[in-house]
Amino acid sequence: MLLILVMATHVKTATRFQPQDWFTSNYTISTNAERQRESSFQVRQESRFLSNETDSKTKWDQYDNNTRLADRVDDIRKWKEILEKCLSDLDKEVNLLKYGILDYALIIDFD
Repeated sequence: MLLILVMATHVKTATRFQPQDWFTSNYTISTNAERQRESSFQVRQESRFLSNETDSKTKWDQYDNNTRLADRVDDIRKWKEILEKCLSDLDKEVNLLKYGILDYALIIDFD
């Protein structure tokens, strides 16, 4: 019975850490945490910068495209007016040739 009692009370001794071990472990953990924090901060700053840059470029590109489209619409409108004027002049000339000069003078709309 004495043997059982001795085995039951025999417990493995806990590993003891020295203050230097605690300091080293804490320093390592703290240093790694600081590096990760700085890295996260850098990533956040870069993402903000890229977001702002993309937004700005998008707005300027949209403005530029809208301006060019408006210019294109104006050019098309001018060409339409020119072509309509040419068509009108051609119709007048065809009528002149078709009906003769005297008849055409009654039809023509002088500008």
